[in-house]
Amino acid sequence: MDWDIDTVSVTETMSFSYFSSFVGIDDAEMTFLNPQYIKKIIPGTKTNPCAIRLPQKYVLTFVEKEPVMYDSLHKVATADSALIANNNPSSTQTTHTQTQTQTQTTNTSGTKNYHTVKSGETLGTIASMYGTTTSSIQAWNNMSSTVIYPGQKLIVYGKSATTNNTVSGTNNGSLKTIYYTVKQGDTLWKIANANGVSVDAIKKANNLTSDNLYVGQKLKIHKNSRQL
Repeated sequence: MDWDIDTVSVTETMSFSYFSSFVGIDDAEMTFLNPQYIKKIIPGTKTNPCAIRLPQKYVLTFVEKEPVMYDSLHKVATADSALIANNNPSSTQTTHTQTQTQTQTTNTSGTKNYHTVKSGETLGTIASMYGTTTSSIQAWNNMSSTVIYPGQKLIVYGKSATTNNTVSGTNNGSLKTIYYTVKQGDTLWKIANANGVSVDAIKKANNLTSDNLYVGQKLKIHKNSRQL
């Protein structure tokens, strides 16, 4: 392990796995150097940034990737907000809030699933998998924010877990394989989101054991023919 250690400041809330996917540091090393974050969540804010200890060889990468890392977080938050708005239309903010609260507390139709959060997943992607909303998942699990971490157990009502684990997703079309070349700034989450597949599907198709990528890497992506 590299013992030339430096400290950087993180000004957004994110999981260790999300941070590592941009910086390239191994999760185990990240945990060893930052044991104060017991749940592997960095609760950083602009007014109260969090200090993260890193081997010096990763500091330059952090500085280069920091804007993209924060920008991706904001895009996820925006997508989650849009998903909630589309499923809870209202003429006023007050009515919207009331409708959203009612949906959270009463909408338990469908199969009750127990979902284990995987690296790279967000509440938005999990909600899409089960045909529900992020606000409903928060209500079912008494969550006050959308921050999740790998290994976390969630109760989710919706489509059955068996349906969600199929490679072809919700369509019945045949599978087609495309090949993607990793570019600077890419992460598994960004690639999966752009191609309408899950992070796990890409990792399984390419026998990946971590979320780390390198520029020029070739990835196989299995897509439903209706997505092409």
